[in-house]
Amino acid sequence: MKIVEILFYLAYGGAERFVVDLSNELARKGHDVTILTLKDDSIDPETRKFYYGDVADGVKYINLGLSDSKNPVVLLKVYKAIKKLNPDVVHLHLTNTPLWCLYALMRLHKKVKFVETIHNSIKTNYDSFIRRVLFSTIGKWKWMQFACLSQTNFDEMQAMHPDCKAVKIVNGRAPQKTTSKLVEVREEMNKLRSAANSLLLLNIARCNKQKNHKRLVQAVNELNDEGVHVDVVIIGGGYDDTELGHELKAMASEHIHFLGTRKNIADYLVSVDAFCLSSDHEGMPITLIEAFLCGTPTVSTPVCGCIDAIKDGFNGILAKDFSVEEYKAAIRRFIESRYVIKQNLDKGKGESEFLISVCAEKYIELFKR
Repeated sequence: MKIVEILFYLAYGGAERFVVDLSNELARKGHDVTILTLKDDSIDPETRKFYYGDVADGVKYINLGLSDSKNPVVLLKVYKAIKKLNPDVVHLHLTNTPLWCLYALMRLHKKVKFVETIHNSIKTNYDSFIRRVLFSTIGKWKWMQFACLSQTNFDEMQAMHPDCKAVKIVNGRAPQKTTSKLVEVREEMNKLRSAANSLLLLNIARCNKQKNHKRLVQAVNELNDEGVHVDVVIIGGGYDDTELGHELKAMASEHIHFLGTRKNIADYLVSVDAFCLSSDHEGMPITLIEAFLCGTPTVSTPVCGCIDAIKDGFNGILAKDFSVEEYKAAIRRFIESRYVIKQNLDKGKGESEFLISVCAEKYIELFKR
């Protein structure tokens, strides 16, 4: 089967990480896979090609070099690129990608099957007028299908866009392996503990309003003021060169450490006490899956994906709502039950449900329908 995976670029992010893992696994299973990125990745290659080095030799990579403008000519260029590749399946990722592929959708539907994976909350990211119109039209076409990453994601889709043909396919990730840097990372992490009994949390997310790092920073600051020793390490880009990043650094106490981007994520996940998410909305966070596969507990806001995967008090802790007070309470609850939760996770470490091999098989079934 010839499959084209389409997204804007391979920047630092969960959806981008997933596309690379899925493409590699599909190619390993014998399929002809091409990753087609739309926006010009030569502008800032360190950012826009962050995961390029992880693309397997058996996966082809094409960048169309399109500008960020709304010029309708891009629709024609995308159409020509897809037509030339002549795939059996076009797999779309991230919110606005279908708009860039709209002309191709209209012209190639008799020859090509289109699948869109919904990477974020339907209510939050897919409820604009344009998206409603798009769903109400292409969603009815028999050759267009949607993949939702969690039960909550799927339920939202069914409620808001009942005419769309959707299935639930939980995100997957390649098995997590530590690297030769593990000892170095563990030493680095231990040095960041402000006290011997300090709780060390890890957040992995780009600097983005959606991730609501202000909630995390405020909670950690206040807990330390209240005598609870908590330190947090934040991995991700954008904290040095954005207004929001500067604002976060200004409000952060000495208990909050910004490390920038990293690729050896497993080394960090196994070197902390818990992974933490403070987002306002998600789909099914790849970082959550990475934490599960590493046997690392998670403390999270009650976002889509997390409320499906986290069994509160068993394999992680869910805040009761999105307030700073409840987020602090969630961290306190984790401190009280951390050893039991860690034991539970160790028993199910590397659960097959979250492996990319399982996820890829489900996509292959969907592509063949």
